[in-house]
Amino acid sequence: MTKYLQFLLASLFFLSCSTPEVPKIPVKDFYVLPEQTVIKLSPDGNYISFLRSREGVVNLYTQNIGTGTVYRVSRNDSLPVQDYSWVNDSVLVFSADTGRGLSPRLTAAGRSGGWLSFLTPPGGNARLVDGLPLSDSLIIAAYDPAGGETFNALRINLYTGTTETVGENNGSIIDWIADHKGAVRVAVASDGSNNAVMYRAGEKDEFTLLVTLPFTDMFQPIMFDFDNSRIIAASNTGRDKAAVVLYDPKVRKEVKTLFSHANVDVTNVMASYLKRKITGVSYSGFMREYQFADKGFETMMVKVKEQLKNGEITIIDSDKNEEVFLIQYASGKTPPAFYIYRRSSNKLSMLEFSQSVLNADQMGETEEFTFPTGNGAMVHGYLTYPANTDRKNLPLLVMVHDGPWARDNFGYQPEVQLFANRGFAVLRLNYRGSTGYGKNFWKAGFKGWGTVIPEDIAFGVRSLVKKGIADSSRTVVFGRSFGGYAALISLANYPELYAAGISHSGFLNLFTYLNLIRNYGAGRFSSMIFEMVGHPEQDKNIVQHASPLYRIQDIRKPILIAYGGKDPFTPVADINYLTSELGLKTIPVELFLQQEEGRSFSLQKEREFITLLESYLTSMITE
Repeated sequence: MTKYLQFLLASLFFLSCSTPEVPKIPVKDFYVLPEQTVIKLSPDGNYISFLRSREGVVNLYTQNIGTGTVYRVSRNDSLPVQDYSWVNDSVLVFSADTGRGLSPRLTAAGRSGGWLSFLTPPGGNARLVDGLPLSDSLIIAAYDPAGGETFNALRINLYTGTTETVGENNGSIIDWIADHKGAVRVAVASDGSNNAVMYRAGEKDEFTLLVTLPFTDMFQPIMFDFDNSRIIAASNTGRDKAAVVLYDPKVRKEVKTLFSHANVDVTNVMASYLKRKITGVSYSGFMREYQFADKGFETMMVKVKEQLKNGEITIIDSDKNEEVFLIQYASGKTPPAFYIYRRSSNKLSMLEFSQSVLNADQMGETEEFTFPTGNGAMVHGYLTYPANTDRKNLPLLVMVHDGPWARDNFGYQPEVQLFANRGFAVLRLNYRGSTGYGKNFWKAGFKGWGTVIPEDIAFGVRSLVKKGIADSSRTVVFGRSFGGYAALISLANYPELYAAGISHSGFLNLFTYLNLIRNYGAGRFSSMIFEMVGHPEQDKNIVQHASPLYRIQDIRKPILIAYGGKDPFTPVADINYLTSELGLKTIPVELFLQQEEGRSFSLQKEREFITLLESYLTSMITE
């Protein structure tokens, strides 16, 4: 072999082993999402339906799967569609704003947009409660003629126009549950802190109390079983993790645990109206997972997973014969894709609008990240690495989820992939106080806004630094609303751990927040919020220590803050005080104040913020 040939072969081997450089992808490409949202499947499996904006107003559309023909179902030029459901093969019901703000009107329409029929009068507030899958003509609606939220239960016949009040609200009822024949037999009530579930054997009977629970306990009726005698509910009563149970109202107790999980709450039930049985549940761990009680559905999921690998699969909808399914597939790298799955042929067909402008091979990989906290509780999260890196000594962006009584899930988030593309590892944590991991994990965050939650975030950061994955000198904490608040309080608690913090509409003064809650809805929710956050008088020291405005002396790192001038929780005077005091300490502060915006920004202003955010974070890497 000649020396030239040896050199050539060595060069080719080197090139084959080298890691291709990932191009810098334009910011706008990360925010190209499908125009279609809230996608559903018609009962006969021949149409999909979706919401889509038309000249800035959300309308309802259907599309024939076979021909591709699209129909505009609603005729709203100024009033957005808020929610909808198929009732039978040819009729949909939707609610649209009547122009009075929070006063949707319920409307029935043909699937091809040929006709409309108003089901509730103008001026009231209405929403669909149950489309009653076993009936082609009846629906259950919630309706307040005064336009408020004291909803009575109505049973409406779509073809005769007959409306019957089948449940009267005493002022505390927040939900109604009908059996499969359309009889409303369960009512859920709340005073803001305590919940009650009431039951009646028939609509001619009076409601009687089944159970009263504090807000920390759950007994959430989902549906009746298919003989209409017992209730299927999600419950954490007497247990830590919520489970799906069978409850007998005659003896007023749970008679069977149907589905449970050792680590996470289980609340989402799948039912077959064809087989008249519960077929399984889905729940969220790292990704959405399933437990099946039906071998046919379990086998179907195995076949789907063989075709859609390395991602999260969600069964969105099915036809009434359970032969055609609407499937969502999430890789976490690009926006979710939607498929029609035909069971008989085991074939998947991607819906055309699911095509993404992003190349998945250039996107960051998301992996599960777990660690124990100081008290031994296990925190779960998501760590996204930049593509084609050695995963060592990376700049780190910690993105704190809003809530805090929520959780991060697997899936595509534009900012995660945007900043992974810019070279950051991106960490998202379900800290103590997040939901989905049981009652005790959730309650561990009570009155811990300024202690427990930032401590968990710090534990996660230190773990990555210790492993050599993250660079401690280039770690930034960022969030919106509560997440923005958590970024600021993290800077105050752990100034040595972060290079900077970024807060979009983060709370500055928790006394302001709590007093607004006290006055909202005549204080209906104040006792619950005070127990979770702290009482402004009885827990004054806790609240003060947890308020960034009272911790300015502890903030020693640069911040970028974005606020709307009409944000009720953060007066402009507080924003000016924060920036002024930090300026006196020569702490760099970049302020993006939009006087005409609220807590959430308009699309244009949000784009301007993202541009600023990209520039700010890029400077953290290059300086």
